Amino acid sequence: NQTLQNSVFEQLYLAGPIGHGTTVKAGRFSAFSPLGLVYDDKVTGGQVKYSSPTFGVTLEAGKATSTDDDKGTNVTIGDQTYQYRSQSYQAALFDVPMSKATTLQAGFYRIGGNVAQSQHPGQHVNYYTLGLSSKIAENLRLDAGYAKSSADKTYDGADVASKANSAYLLKLTYR
Repeated sequence: NQTLQNSVFEQLYLAGPIGHGTTVKAGRFSAFSPLGLVYDDKVTGGQVKYSSPTFGVTLEAGKATSTDDDKGTNVTIGDQTYQYRSQSYQAALFDVPMSKATTLQAGFYRIGGNVAQSQHPGQHVNYYTLGLSSKIAENLRLDAGYAKSSADKTYDGADVASKANSAYLLKLTYR
């Protein structure tokens, strides 16, 4: 019932195995970057995932279908007016178990221009992530993450909350 949401469902997808540790998913599904540092939202598209005991690879592509996707919104950048649209989204994620308790995660994301954040629709921003999750005691977990983007820090839009192009996350969880 959100006023800016154009869909009547949050998720609707088909998923299943295709053999040898590989699964596919198609439709609208939740995408979550390592530790949620870069991306934690819906994607309408497809996913292919391969998992083995020694590593995992996930490839995703589609349109980022955020709940703020209002097709009636117009944004003016310079002298040009654009109609807001869902952004293109591509991701490659890698999971490497280091031990039973520790996993190393890396990711690459290419997300299309978001005119609500003063990027032209044809622009893309690349994001690189690195994360580590480790159970360090029976009831204690440590998560650490780093992300960097190709954003050039030159966006002057009033709606841009931060002009930084890197982020860090450190989380200690008890129970």
